[in-house]
Amino acid sequence: MCVREIEPIVGAPNDTLSLDSLQKTVRNLGPSHFNHGGKDTIQYFRALLLTAQFERAVHYLYQTTFTEDAVHFAIALAYYGLLRIPDKGEAMALLVEVGDRMIPYLNFNTLICQYARSLAKGNAPSNAFQYLLLLYLHGDPLTEAGRYQIELCHEYIRQLIYDTEAFNELGKMKEYMPLMFIDNEGEFTETIINTLARQCVEDGKFKAARSLYELTQNFEEIISLLNKMLAEYIWISIRGVVMQPETAKELDPQEISRILKEYEHIGIRKISPNRLKDSRTLLNLVDFVESYKQQDFVRAVTIIQQIDLFPFEDDIIVIQQKASSIEAFDDQLKNCIPELLHITMRCIYAYYQQLKDNMAKGTPGLLRKYTDESATLQRKARALVTFAGYLKHR
Repeated sequence: MCVREIEPIVGAPNDTLSLDSLQKTVRNLGPSHFNHGGKDTIQYFRALLLTAQFERAVHYLYQTTFTEDAVHFAIALAYYGLLRIPDKGEAMALLVEVGDRMIPYLNFNTLICQYARSLAKGNAPSNAFQYLLLLYLHGDPLTEAGRYQIELCHEYIRQLIYDTEAFNELGKMKEYMPLMFIDNEGEFTETIINTLARQCVEDGKFKAARSLYELTQNFEEIISLLNKMLAEYIWISIRGVVMQPETAKELDPQEISRILKEYEHIGIRKISPNRLKDSRTLLNLVDFVESYKQQDFVRAVTIIQQIDLFPFEDDIIVIQQKASSIEAFDDQLKNCIPELLHITMRCIYAYYQQLKDNMAKGTPGLLRKYTDESATLQRKARALVTFAGYLKHR
């Protein structure tokens, strides 16, 4: 019997079959016909393979106990260009059939990613990375589909590092930059490390982001990140939100203070003095909020005055300057200004009430002191009210 992969010819012998009809015959017979009652699951795979149904062969084998073998068969077939692969590999279905003839396409991306994910879960991120590199086989910077595949591969690499936090693997990955269509270390840093770090920041994984920036010694970005963490802590603290244990671990002011002191101690020149000044201001604000929560109002007023964030003299020029300086703050801290101002007013009022109580007791020799301090607090309060009105109309 002859099998031919051409359209049937009128008058051809009846024993001539097309490859397509033979493939359908094999599929119609199904696994039960070839596998001898389930005793030999590999036979149906062989039948599919021998009839050039490579996509279906891999798909079938992947669903048996021979998952790992299916992955490696797919790799070999893909390398030699024998697998049909969808142009857009983000679909989750492993096998896609297209058109009236049900032409099969194997989602090579999904196959490799699922296998790589299983390796990563087994604490083998290095091996997982090696498999993800295979996805670049279908990358091509000269075509739209090829460029899409390259970007998708970059995303898979970043996701692997994100999930496993195996940051030490990033140094080893640089050896494979040509396979990843990355020309130099600068491009690798931006495409993989910095993009991943920004994702970690968005997701609140600040410690992971700091570890990534430390790999490239981007200390300026680290200080900026630590400032964001402090601002986030202040924002949560003044609203009385109960932090989850993981969040509290990420936003630990004492740990952040230790890191900042360490950077200052080693004298890293790449850090701008302004950023370090902002860091100290934020740490002082943490102390201010904590003092307020502990009802230590005298200490809280002292701290907020030392920070020099708000005007405490009824001088319109100073008030305008303070209002203008707030515009340069990080958005997270800027959003806290109304609450911080409100807390400051409460602290001054509570401090003022304490002085009034002391004056009512008539403590000898201290009445003059309490009177002067009360007047000073009243002036500060008026300055803050003027400042608040000025902010409202900016």
